Amino acid sequence: MSSPTDHPEEAPSGWETEESDDDVRSWLGPDERVVCTREGDGWTAYSVPRDELAASHQTPLTENPTEFDKALSAARDYMERNDDAA
Repeated sequence: MSSPTDHPEEAPSGWETEESDDDVRSWLGPDERVVCTREGDGWTAYSVPRDELAASHQTPLTENPTEFDKALSAARDYMERNDDAA
């Protein structure tokens, strides 16, 4: 299983890397924030509307905690589908 440090810091087009460490990866887009976060032995990915960054409204991108690679893939797929620049 890979770790967050095994992946490049490059954000998808239209997104900027907000946070990148061993427990959290997050990106800001024009309308929302996408987050991968460590939960116990796994990782989850979710999105939050940018105007509600402090709110608890989260849209899960993974059903359950999973491997980092799967959570990162779900986050990147979501960002690519929601890229306003494309």
